[in-house]
Amino acid sequence: MQNVNDKNPPLPEAAFERSIDSAVWYLSDAPMRHYKEFAETYKTDKRLHYLAQANGGFDKAFSTWLRA
Repeated sequence: MQNVNDKNPPLPEAAFERSIDSAVWYLSDAPMRHYKEFAETYKTDKRLHYLAQANGGFDKAFSTWLRA
């Protein structure tokens, strides 16, 4: 497994790279649906457990990061 230290949210990154298709995708409900599916699949992963304990839970933590 490769450790990625990318701290930039994907939406601004897509806009910066002028990737219109990616930016439109990130503005849709698709990213949240996919991340929720991922979180459900790996619900025993302790890192996801910490996100669930964040203020507002997983949904707020993820959507805040995605829309930053």
